[in-house]
Amino acid sequence: MSNHPVKVTFKEPEKNSPEFYIFADSNMIKKWRHDKSVPLTQVVENFDIYQSDSGGNTGLASRPTQSVLKDTFNTSNEDEICRFILEKGAIKGEHSEIDESKNAGRGFNLQNSKESHVWRR
Repeated sequence: MSNHPVKVTFKEPEKNSPEFYIFADSNMIKKWRHDKSVPLTQVVENFDIYQSDSGGNTGLASRPTQSVLKDTFNTSNEDEICRFILEKGAIKGEHSEIDESKNAGRGFNLQNSKESHVWRR
């Protein structure tokens, strides 16, 4: 199984706040959740934190201000916020969530058949 970046999201359920997210390695998230001695630098793609007011994959993504981070996470320390999102957030974009018949990928067409998936260039 290859490593690939996924989106890890967090939204406060009881507040009308934006959705926050980071990008991290799908396999390393699982390892880190079971063993916190795994260095965070091996888990996250970078320490950039994004927000989406609309949630989901549509709309504009922006970088939250320090005050928004403090209001939401009680800190503006990006390391701590990344740890929190990794611990409490939802992983989006794992292979099991992708409908291959609708996501053909670059340069390939995916055809569904009852027997198997056929890739064509």
